[in-house]
Parts: sequence; structure tokens; C-alpha cells
Amino acid sequence: MAAFFDLDNTLVRGSSLYHFACEMVRKKVIPRREVIRFARQELQYVIRRSEPAGVAASATSRALALVAGRSEDAMQAVATAFVATKLPAMIMDDVLAEVRRFQFHGVPTWIVTASPIELASAIANELGMTGAVGTVSEISAGRYTGRLASPIAHGPDKMQLVSENAERHGLDLGASWAYSDSINDLPLLSCVGMPVVVNPNSQLLAIAKKNAWGVMETAKRVSPRTNLTRFQTPAAV
Repeated sequence: MAAFFDLDNTLVRGSSLYHFACEMVRKKVIPRREVIRFARQELQYVIRRSEPAGVAASATSRALALVAGRSEDAMQAVATAFVATKLPAMIMDDVLAEVRRFQFHGVPTWIVTASPIELASAIANELGMTGAVGTVSEISAGRYTGRLASPIAHGPDKMQLVSENAERHGLDLGASWAYSDSINDLPLLSCVGMPVVVNPNSQLLAIAKKNAWGVMETAKRVSPRTNLTRFQTPAAV
């Protein structure tokens, strides 16, 4: 068994890639004009909690072009420094509490996201999680080529990568949990035994109720406490 956590708008507020892009501007890794595009998409993503068709692919294409030719070690160093200083302000405390509860009971915890694996791994490491599944860029001689090494970890491809990860580590998805705010993650939510939707929009909430999935509303959204329905604690497994 394991617990899988979507990153954007689930474990952290908003788009992790947007926040990371802002940091790369401050570090003079990428030009400021690129963040304006991310900012527009960030606003829509926060409002809708889902991405229109093609947005993930277009954002990834631009991100790949921006890092092409750059050092893998340098990018990992920027990601690690960014997470160490900025993660506390981004984290969703109620969802982090769920991570901590699983960790207390010895259940492996994984981040699963379309964001770059360098960023996802840095966050997972900072939080003491088991690991991360994210979008992997092709690297040659220690530098990014500007191409993907595997499909974007989004939609059905995210579910496939999680399935492969589970097989590699001997994890039973039927006895596992998945947390996500996005309707794009229906394939992921559907492939585990205990799916939990986080601050769902009306469409995702309707699907969750129809399938008797867990529903989590975080404190900053509706109340000073977490409201989680149909949740079985790891201790009871």
C-alpha cells in the first residue's frame, strides 16, 4: 500500500511550476517575460482546478525550451534552494497533516505531478516523503536536451507512471490512497482503492459522491478543521 499526493492545488497552493519559474527569474535563469505566460495560466488553474486541453503540453514545451542546454546539477541546486526557502509558504497544512499521518503509520508517501521531477523530488525530500513521480526531461552529458525522456505525467499518462512505479516498488494500488483536487486526475483516482478529492469543484464533487470517494475540504477553504468523509485510517488496515 501507499499514499499518492497530487502536487498543484493539493499539497501546495496553486502551480508549483509557476512559483519555481518566479524563482528562476530571480536567479536570472530564465527571462521575466516567460513568467507572465505562466501567471495567466496560474490564474485559470487556481479558479478552475483543471487545465484546458493542451495547456500542460504547451507549458512543458516552453519549459523544455527554456532549460535546453543548461546543467542538470545547476537546475537541481536551484530547485533544492527554492524548496528550502519557499515551500513553507506554499504548503497546504491540512494535506501535509495527512502525509504526516501516513508517515507515522509507516505507509509510503509519494508526490505525483506533471511538474518537473527535479522540483517534485526536492519537495518530497524536504518533506521526508518516499519519493516522487513527475515529468522527466531528457539529459545528455549532464545537460538538458530540450526534449522529454517520457510522457508528461498528466491525465492517463500520470496514472500509467504511477502504475509502473507501484509495480517497481511492489505496491498494491488496490490498497492505496490517492489525493487530488483536479478532474484531470480521474484516471489516478480511479486506479486506487481509496481515492480522496481535495477541495473539489462541483464537477469533481459530483463524481466523488456518485462513487462514494473520500472528500476533503481544507481548513483555509471552508472551516478551521478538515472535513473528510469515507476515510479509513492506516491503523485500521
